[in-house]
Amino acid sequence: MTTTSKKPRKQRNWLRDMPLHRRGSQFNAKLEKTLSEQYDVKRMPIRVNDHVRVTAGQFKELEGKVLGIDKKAYKITIEEITKEKSDGSLHYYPIHPSKVIITKLVDLDKRRQHIIERRKIAAREAEAERRLAAEAKAAQAAAGKKRGK
Repeated sequence: MTTTSKKPRKQRNWLRDMPLHRRGSQFNAKLEKTLSEQYDVKRMPIRVNDHVRVTAGQFKELEGKVLGIDKKAYKITIEEITKEKSDGSLHYYPIHPSKVIITKLVDLDKRRQHIIERRKIAAREAEAERRLAAEAKAAQAAAGKKRGK
């Protein structure tokens, strides 16, 4: 489910008003290159206990285990990322899931296996469509050259 509007205001409202049971689709993150090649998938949903690396912001290049997912605020908490409060205590600093890369998938259960298989099939179909479109374009260009001469 995605918004069809290009307007930032409508996109923000769409995200804000999305029901909690549909917000899981917003917690996809890129896989590290080795994992991506291993599973033939570019992105996977983030889950608790997965290991991630932050790719942007003040905590860039820090790695840690995902401790929690806050679907209401669109944030995840990571084991190694903490900030000191004014009273000296530490609290976990929430990070947006688009700013991380998954470095280790901890739980490969049936649901994740199903996601991997589904995305592999979709990638193969998209590649076949691209190949057919390129062949059709090449054939059309060749036919155009023959008529022109």
